[in-house]
Amino acid sequence: MRISCRKWPALLPLLGLCAACLHPQRVFVDGADVVDFRSLTQIPASTILSIEILSGIEGTTYYGSNAVSGVILIRTKNGS
Repeated sequence: MRISCRKWPALLPLLGLCAACLHPQRVFVDGADVVDFRSLTQIPASTILSIEILSGIEGTTYYGSNAVSGVILIRTKNGS
């Protein structure tokens, strides 16, 4: 079985191949759920205020069972 991860190339070094493909993490930018990970490349690095990663039980506590693999929260200077 071959797994393709074209949807999540930027997250692979952080999360690993299996985690990113089989159980994708939920990503929020300024509170908005990001469905297409490729849109993250359009955020200029200079506008990022903070990146927070919630894993395991912490992610599911705040964001429900869809976040069992974790949550990535990105806050920008413009959205704060």
